[in-house]
Amino acid sequence: METERLIEQLSTGLTPVRPLPSPARRLAGWLAASVPALVVVTLGFGLRPNLGGLFASPGFVLELAGALLTGLLGGYAALCAVVPDQPAWKLWLPVAPMLLWLGTLGQQCLEVALRIGPDGLR
Repeated sequence: METERLIEQLSTGLTPVRPLPSPARRLAGWLAASVPALVVVTLGFGLRPNLGGLFASPGFVLELAGALLTGLLGGYAALCAVVPDQPAWKLWLPVAPMLLWLGTLGQQCLEVALRIGPDGLR
């Protein structure tokens, strides 16, 4: 009988909790806070002088897209991981862009290694 009384005491006067916003809304809030900070840091350091030429290179664009998608989908997956009703497959979302990103970096490393040769390791 004591258990029922304890449960009754603990459950009286409770206020309903507000559910978390969706992971996409929380990601938008995260971006709203972090993108302005990124802009300030970029303006402080300045843009690369050859940035326009780099965007003409498909390898750079793929690498940049892979990095950005990995960050965005990684943040989304992290926000989904803390909500119990989210499906587990969402945790794997950043894997494909990460493989693209690492693949472009690996290709560039291989090209430099073939161009410089074994002396580049010294």
